[in-house]
Amino acid sequence: MLHQLKHEFSIIGLTETIIKLDSFNIPNYEVPGYQFIWQPSLSNAGGVRLYIKENLSFHLRSDISQ
Repeated sequence: MLHQLKHEFSIIGLTETIIKLDSFNIPNYEVPGYQFIWQPSLSNAGGVRLYIKENLSFHLRSDISQ
């Protein structure tokens, strides 16, 4: 689907992924050219999955996440 858009996004964010804190098997749907990071949810809702373009420099801010 991304290929059909013919636009290269710097960051792709998905919310409500329902990845729980105690999940041991987090599916990693790879997107070529992107790094995958995630933040779990403490409930049965929420959770965030990010795909960040490989050429971008970033660092995770644990001081402002759950």
